[in-house]
Amino acid sequence: MSPWFLRMISYTVFENGNDLGLLGWLMVRSGLREPQPPVGHKPDEPFAGVPRVGHFWLSAHLASAVLLYSLFLWGSMDHLAKHPPVKPFAALKSLKILAHSSKALTFTTLVFGAFVAGLDAGLVYNSWPKMADRWIPTDLISPQYGSALSNLVNNPTGVQFVHRVLAYSTVAVATALWVSVMRVGVAQTGPRIRNAAHLVLASVWGQSALGVLTLLHYVPVSLGVMHQGGSLVLFSTLLWFTHCLRAVPK
Repeated sequence: MSPWFLRMISYTVFENGNDLGLLGWLMVRSGLREPQPPVGHKPDEPFAGVPRVGHFWLSAHLASAVLLYSLFLWGSMDHLAKHPPVKPFAALKSLKILAHSSKALTFTTLVFGAFVAGLDAGLVYNSWPKMADRWIPTDLISPQYGSALSNLVNNPTGVQFVHRVLAYSTVAVATALWVSVMRVGVAQTGPRIRNAAHLVLASVWGQSALGVLTLLHYVPVSLGVMHQGGSLVLFSTLLWFTHCLRAVPK
C-alpha cells in the first residue's frame, strides 16, 4: 500500500471522524430533553412520552456516515480496482448523467429514511401502493405543522409520502440506467460495465421490495435494519458502476 494512499486514508479518518463524532453527540443530546407531546395533543389528555433524538440530527449523522463510507470505498476502488480499457462510445455522457442522478436520488431517499425512522412515519400508513386507499393522503398538508415545506419534513404523513416518491424516482432512474446500458451493448461497454449495471438493477428492485415488506409488516426491527442496509448496498453498486465508467477515456 503506497504512502500516499495511507496519508489520504489517515487524513480522511481524522477529518470526517471528527465531524461524525460531533454530529453523533448533537444527535444524542437532542434526545436528552424532556419529551414533548405531539402536535395537536390536548392538554387534558394523558401523555407518556419517550425521549427521542431529533430526526434532523439523526439524518445528518446518517448522511455523514454514508459520505465517510463512500470516501473509503471510492479510495479503495481507486487503489485496488484495475479496469480493462474500453473505447469511447456515444452514450457515455447519458450513462454518466443517469448514474449521478441515481446516486443523488438514492442518497436523498436514504436521508429521508432517517426522517421516517426518527418520526415513526413508517407506522402512519401501512398499505401499498396507496396510502389508505388514496394516492395522496388527506392529511399530507396539515395546518398543525405550519407551511407546506414544514409538513414535508415534520409531518409523519408528509415524510412518508416524500420517501415513497423518492423511492419510486430512484427505481425509475436506476432502471433507465440499466436499459441504456443494455441498448449500448456489451461490445461497446465491455462486460464489467454491463455486470455493474446488472448489480444496480438487482439492488434497486431488491431494496424497493424490501421497503414494501417493511411497511406492510409495520416496520419490525429486523426488516428495518435490512432495509437500511439495503440502501447502502444500492449506493455501493452505483459507486462501483460510476467507477467502472472511468475506464472509458474522455
